[in-house]
Amino acid sequence: MTSAVGLTIEEATGAFIVSAALITLVGFSGWFERAMDRIPVAIASGMRRLAPRYGVIAALAVGVAMAAGQGLLRVDETRPALAAPVWVTPRFSAGALIGVALPLFIVTMASQNVPGVAVIRGEREGAANPRYVVSTPPTRARSRSSGWTATTRRGRSARRARR
Repeated sequence: MTSAVGLTIEEATGAFIVSAALITLVGFSGWFERAMDRIPVAIASGMRRLAPRYGVIAALAVGVAMAAGQGLLRVDETRPALAAPVWVTPRFSAGALIGVALPLFIVTMASQNVPGVAVIRGEREGAANPRYVVSTPPTRARSRSSGWTATTRRGRSARRARR
């Protein structure tokens, strides 16, 4: 985050705490649910369409390539070591709240929570006509660990799905 440049670790910690508190408040208050009612599931689900499986890996690869291309990747200066926890007392400042906490809150809600809720809602709407059905065998054949044997495609027998 370019807005975090010049902030102390204490100010950044305070901004992250405020962002987490806002996310929690919006989640528990029902505001997010009411906002999601106004966004069609198809639009919210479309946010996950562009290579969702490899998005993080692609972003990492691009970032490493850019850092290497600019001469900012200094692998020879790194040494493997175990991390040790260090207490950081948060400090709250207006600059950190406006420059880090609010943008982080907005980005998190838009990029993580909206698509996640859209997927859950899409699955809930399809519950009347499920794509997958969980089947259980007779009691004497149940697995001792969980009692569930398989998730089978609708229309296929559990016996065929186990092959």
